[in-house]
Amino acid sequence: YYATLAMYQAKDPNYWKKWYPAMRDDLLRNQSADGSWRNAESASYGQAFGTGFALQMLQVPNRYLPIYQAGKD
Repeated sequence: YYATLAMYQAKDPNYWKKWYPAMRDDLLRNQSADGSWRNAESASYGQAFGTGFALQMLQVPNRYLPIYQAGKD
């Protein structure tokens, strides 16, 4: 999640152009049949945690959350 934010905010847009498609495709490949994601780092956090972070990562370019809206036209 934080790496996604860093790539989005990097001054060189090429970081984002390479990062987002690879990250998106990886997340979609690992999505469960029910639409959720499991948190591979620590199963103790559960499915809701993994799904929440995956969805936030996928929505970064849409700038829905206030943290993403700085400088929004």
